[in-house]
Amino acid sequence: MLGGEALDSSRNTATLRLKDGAVDVKDGPYAETKEVLAGFNVLEARDLNHAIALMSTHPGLKAGPFEIRAADEGVSRMFEKHQAANDERK
Repeated sequence: MLGGEALDSSRNTATLRLKDGAVDVKDGPYAETKEVLAGFNVLEARDLNHAIALMSTHPGLKAGPFEIRAADEGVSRMFEKHQAANDERK
């Protein structure tokens, strides 16, 4: 595994999509069975509203929705400690 990041609860999620040429923001995840995860972006933002503002201008929004979810920093720190312990054993 090259890396990873735990995600915060889906209760703290916003989904962006273009609707009639404007960015439409919905609270929570929004998935249809035809949608698939095509990739992910990691960005630095002050909070969810800042992340929405940043991603509202992303050209990929024309191709489909973006779900914005914060990283779970507690779980991420746990993974980092585990990785560091593994690196020390090598």
